[in-house]
Amino acid sequence: MTTSTTSETREPLPARVERSIEEVRRTLNRHLILDALLCGAGAAITAGAPALLVVALTGLPILVACTITALAFAASAAWELRRRWHDALDAALVLDRVLDAKDRFSSALQFARTEDPPSLHRLQIKEAGAFLDGIASIPKPPD
Repeated sequence: MTTSTTSETREPLPARVERSIEEVRRTLNRHLILDALLCGAGAAITAGAPALLVVALTGLPILVACTITALAFAASAAWELRRRWHDALDAALVLDRVLDAKDRFSSALQFARTEDPPSLHRLQIKEAGAFLDGIASIPKPPD
């Protein structure tokens, strides 16, 4: 009696699909970083102005107001980044939307992450690559 072992393999995403998803993800997150910094600046002003008033009225060192302002900036920016950071699936969904791809890329990405996908899923992964090969240039994702 022999036992046969089947090796579980993943179907890799086509290289152009993977690069396109990563490019969209980087673009989305680049805009998000700028937005988070602006939110942090708003929080710093909102917390810093009253802190400066309290420092001026009580005679505390200015370092107290500067510390409160810096903490408000850092906490707000970090919160926004953590809450809204985009992963590869978010980018694939955006790519589906801008190319009107009917969930080809998001499905292909999810199928490529599974161990030993069925042949239908493998075909859909390859079809996402073929669809992207028919696209001359990818439009800029929305901000």
